[in-house]
Amino acid sequence: MKKIIFILILFIVYITNLQALSKFSLGEKVPNMYIESHYKDKVHNGAPFVIRKDDGTLAYCINPYDMINTEEYYYEYDYNNELFHLSDDQLNRLNIISYYGYNYEGHQDLKWYGITQYLIWKTLNPDDIFFTDVYYGNKIVAYEEEIEELETLVKNYFLLPSIANQYFEYKSNGSYELVDLNHTLSNYEIISSNIDAKINGNSLNIITSSDGLYELTFIRRSPQQTNYMLYNLDGYQAVITPGKSKDIEFKISIEVNSGTITVNKHDSENKDRIEATLKGAKYGIYKLNGDLFDIVETNEDGKAYISNIPLGEYYIKEINPSLGYELDTNLYYINITKENKNFIINSYENVIKGKIQINKYYGEDDNYDLEDGAIFELYDFNDNLINIYETKTGFFEDELEYGNYYLLQIKGKDGYKFVDKLNIKITEDKKYIFDLYNEREEVHVPNTFKTYYRKNYKSTSLVFIISGFILVTINIINSMIRKKTTS
Repeated sequence: MKKIIFILILFIVYITNLQALSKFSLGEKVPNMYIESHYKDKVHNGAPFVIRKDDGTLAYCINPYDMINTEEYYYEYDYNNELFHLSDDQLNRLNIISYYGYNYEGHQDLKWYGITQYLIWKTLNPDDIFFTDVYYGNKIVAYEEEIEELETLVKNYFLLPSIANQYFEYKSNGSYELVDLNHTLSNYEIISSNIDAKINGNSLNIITSSDGLYELTFIRRSPQQTNYMLYNLDGYQAVITPGKSKDIEFKISIEVNSGTITVNKHDSENKDRIEATLKGAKYGIYKLNGDLFDIVETNEDGKAYISNIPLGEYYIKEINPSLGYELDTNLYYINITKENKNFIINSYENVIKGKIQINKYYGEDDNYDLEDGAIFELYDFNDNLINIYETKTGFFEDELEYGNYYLLQIKGKDGYKFVDKLNIKITEDKKYIFDLYNEREEVHVPNTFKTYYRKNYKSTSLVFIISGFILVTINIINSMIRKKTTS
């Protein structure tokens, strides 16, 4: 029983260490091509032959200093074993060279197999490698254009987009485009992202939302689908059947930072105004070089708000005042940083005020005098009583805020009409002067006296007194005569 168990153990060990084997054959010779390589004390010169595995898979030599064995089996490795002395970068490059080399689009000519083999050997860092005219012949310059074409394809494959591993800073709620100047971004896909982003050709379109730090991961997947295999046989040329290379990844970081500005427009006297309003004032946000960034307008509460402002230094100034207010000429400087992103600007503004002077005259026919004691009432256009005035030395003065008013006379000199309603509109900081005239009320007297009154207005009162005295005297005499006659 123990013997059977021992045999089973040996069988398991054997199965575990069993390794796949493959043989290779030489196919077509690349015509008129000879390659010589030097490494330390080794020199190898020969014509490249197409190498195929026993299942027909295309293969390449990765050790130009030894001969390939087409009689014995090679051991297979599906990983980069230390036997092959290849770095991971070298192994990746060998797979990509073979992908763009022989049988790639436009590379079906047999010479491309030799050029591919040449570039694979060159990648392994020999002391020298070159073409010769015959076996162990003279060194020649050949296939320069083809080699440059293949090297460019390989170089561009490993060339990262210009935006790779970069840091970008944007404001929130914006749309941005990152352009890849290396024209390789279209070969990548986004595999991880916490921001709205999409690849469009060689551009990356980004839509930001709220402030924060975001990261995107991109990948370029291997163009080969099958896995590579490495083959070793001690003392002979090592071989590779190319396949899947390592995927290429990179990241970019996006920091969304932006500031906010709130403008609070205040009445400097903290009063409710008749017609002036805090709404509609326009403020400009400027960069320090004077470029206008944006314009905001205050609402009914005198507030204006702007967000999504990139970090930096700015100044704010009022461009147009709101209705009834003077322009605020102050400049408000701010510096939006990651540590200090939100600013409140308080603007205290003066309402427009104008001075009025009312000059009150009485008389007629271009002969007027200043009138004292005339009383007036001032109303706004909502019929609210604002003030009551009395003329002294013929006038009165006051200061009124922006708005529309009307003035009514409620008391004046006896025998004279009141002036008509006077509309007053205050729109500027200036003095408004009004001259008001009123004339005597019309009195019914005989025509002869009316005519005389019109022509001689200065002696009007005396004429009325004399006329009245004469009329009274005549009436008394007539009464006395009637009494005597009766008696």
